[in-house]
Amino acid sequence: MAEHTHTPVPWELSGPAALEWGLEPNAADQTDFDFQEIHGADGDLVALVAGKGNAELILRAGNAHDDLLAALEVAERFMAAWLADHSMEEWPLDKYEAIEIARAAIARAKEGV
Repeated sequence: MAEHTHTPVPWELSGPAALEWGLEPNAADQTDFDFQEIHGADGDLVALVAGKGNAELILRAGNAHDDLLAALEVAERFMAAWLADHSMEEWPLDKYEAIEIARAAIARAKEGV
């Protein structure tokens, strides 16, 4: 697995940033014109995002990524250990699917797949 580097967290939201970037509002619908800047803990610009809701989602995901990944890895190890010690009859199908979903999410979080 390749080591990913990114701007240090926590990230912070600042905006709206349209005028600073020289962006012109869409005359048809100015209510959707709301660009937000996301900056890293080091002050570097991470992203210029259209829409405060989109920016907040990216901000929460970036700031929570490491903790969520760690929690999911612990849950996956627990499920795998339990599964190794019990028969399939004791493990309902939906819980077996849960471990597969957890493993797929871990792979996506680590490798972007």
